Amino acid sequence: ESITCLDVGYNASDDPCVFIATADTDGGDFGGVYYLPEADPGAEWTDLQAGSYDVYAIAGSPEFKGDSQIIAIVTDETHTYVINNYGVVGEWTSGVELLEGDVTPFTITAASDIRFPSDFDETYKLFIGVVGAGGDVYQVTSVTSGAAYDLNVDTDIISLDVVGEAGNTQLLAGAAGSAQIYLSTDGGSNWAGSAKPPTGGSKTYVLMAP
Repeated sequence: ESITCLDVGYNASDDPCVFIATADTDGGDFGGVYYLPEADPGAEWTDLQAGSYDVYAIAGSPEFKGDSQIIAIVTDETHTYVINNYGVVGEWTSGVELLEGDVTPFTITAASDIRFPSDFDETYKLFIGVVGAGGDVYQVTSVTSGAAYDLNVDTDIISLDVVGEAGNTQLLAGAAGSAQIYLSTDGGSNWAGSAKPPTGGSKTYVLMAP
């Protein structure tokens, strides 16, 4: 079992809450999500009991200070889901499934950071890049009752950044298996690869100015 990702949220008192996620590559064994209230003297890691999943991305929502919402990208070694929790051990949603071409289930082996539009509190939407049989960028609308949409970059994505409001977002994605980067200026409807990729062989990490 190894740590795959981490995030830090700040509660209503502006105290840091540290979250880590893990995965276990052995078949039938799974990782988890763990939480540490860093401001509490003597605090220990708490297992948030996400279930039988390997976890490859985790993020506090942009409204974490008020709602304590944690969002995770997970796989049960057959399917891939986006699940969420509001700070209660074991109380995770059943989740929204990512489907290749919006049809076919798949499992993942890595993921980008979870990215949110600037108006997340008004329009519940997020974006994630994944590595696996259905490697691509996906848009998710509402983790509890929404749907996920394959945005058809058609390659494994290890990094992702987003700027703008929902409905008017620009996305920049970095390939996992090459040095290629991809840009969408229309919310993921269309993508253009760089004419001259950056140097390097693989695992391309991207960042956009806000």
